[in-house]
Amino acid sequence: MRLLSTDRPDVTESAYSVDAGHFQVETDVLRLGRSRLKRQPVAQQELRFNHANLKLGLTHNVDLQVVVESYTVQTEGEGDTGTRRAGFGDVTLRLKRNLWGNDGGPTAFALMPFVKLPRAATAATVPGRAASSRRFRCSCPTILPWARSFRPPSTAIARLGNTFWNWLPR
Repeated sequence: MRLLSTDRPDVTESAYSVDAGHFQVETDVLRLGRSRLKRQPVAQQELRFNHANLKLGLTHNVDLQVVVESYTVQTEGEGDTGTRRAGFGDVTLRLKRNLWGNDGGPTAFALMPFVKLPRAATAATVPGRAASSRRFRCSCPTILPWARSFRPPSTAIARLGNTFWNWLPR
């Protein structure tokens, strides 16, 4: 069996797949983020509960991933003048195909197309969603994760992503 390699959506995606027939669970049980930029007059805070990435190895070089944004609470501002939004987030289906380096070597590369299925009922309440995104929107971008191993245990990971098509039904 290969060593475990994490795929944390919007943080880092590795170029390595899960072994065939094995299941891997990655989760942020509780994650708190707080930011206040110079140009923003108020602070923003985001609290995430159990955002998970469920991965199943389908073949030696392919795994299926289901990313679930379980629950998010976002506040902006302080006290009575602040706004609060909360809700369940999107579900993302991802398929990773390792092209080389899965079993060793100095580099590894993979293709990872994905489909994000937004939850229309909560689109206006989930952070980062505009009210106009309440209509069902499906896009199929592809992430291209690449890894370069150095003397163990050091690894550099890079990611390139692009949207090849978007689909918005009427």
